[in-house]
Amino acid sequence: MLESPVLQPVLKTTRQGIPVFITRKNFPDFRKRSPACNPAVKFCTQYVMEQVGDYTTDDIVMVPGFRRKKARHSGEDQAATIITGETVRILRGRICGPFFIAGYYAERCGNEILPCLLFQSSAFGGMVKFTDIVLGATGCVYQFRTALAKALLAPFLFYMLLDAAELLEPGAIASFGLSIAGIMVQTLFAITTHRVILLGPQAVPEWGLFDWSKREMMFALYLVSLGLILVPALLLLLVPAVGWALFLGLACWLVGRLSLVFPATAIDQGVSFKLSWELTRQHQILMILVVAVFPVILLLPAMLLSFLPYTFVLTSFLTTFSTVFTVAALSVAYKAICQEYLETE
Repeated sequence: MLESPVLQPVLKTTRQGIPVFITRKNFPDFRKRSPACNPAVKFCTQYVMEQVGDYTTDDIVMVPGFRRKKARHSGEDQAATIITGETVRILRGRICGPFFIAGYYAERCGNEILPCLLFQSSAFGGMVKFTDIVLGATGCVYQFRTALAKALLAPFLFYMLLDAAELLEPGAIASFGLSIAGIMVQTLFAITTHRVILLGPQAVPEWGLFDWSKREMMFALYLVSLGLILVPALLLLLVPAVGWALFLGLACWLVGRLSLVFPATAIDQGVSFKLSWELTRQHQILMILVVAVFPVILLLPAMLLSFLPYTFVLTSFLTTFSTVFTVAALSVAYKAICQEYLETE
């Protein structure tokens, strides 16, 4: 059964652990229902599609229910059923129009790990929604919580050490060194999170990344470059009364338009600032919500606690926790925007 030519692309994608997208057209069996029998499975009808290069395929995997059926395969161009603890059918046919899937959990079938989705959004209808991004980020972080906790433990501890060092009010040279160290830790933290969310836990070592390769260097350079791009905007602070508001608005807009380079670089896909600008042209408000509004909402508890004494450890933990969700949201936004862009090209 598992050697079926129809199943091989699906099993390959599943082994890679890639959160995927599907497209659909006139699919009458689709319905969204929430079963009460298993809290881990949020919807009775669920879909998975293989991600292939240009994000297109004619293979759809469908999980329509919770019944077990005997595995059978009746030809490459016809439906095949396999056992994953649920019924999975592969349907062949034309599909188009974006439909987003965010997060899944894996169920073992013999020696194979097959996907069962955790969250499912409504159709985009030609527009990526902020709620879909938040749901997707939440689902992926929840699914990969153990892998993320292990892989991000070392960066978290380094974050705490750097924060503690800042409390000692170091001199100019020491402050510069701490800034460089902070960029390096932030780079490893973000790349680890992006890779786990977009490629699965096996994309990073169990206890995180500790080497510094070309990928990490490019990520850090993009990070520094983005900061330098914002420097001219500081002139807006000279405007009386509204200078801060103008600066923050422009900074949020620029960061939103250019930030897709980070998840792309983390998974070794070449995306420049120019391409990020093009990809986000139709999603400017969405990206402001993802890179500015969403992080501020998540950081509110940490910001309030920072005014209280003896809350250093808790504040650092909440800040790190918020950063994970922020990076995850950027990862999901990157995938969703790329998918929509390719669908409309």
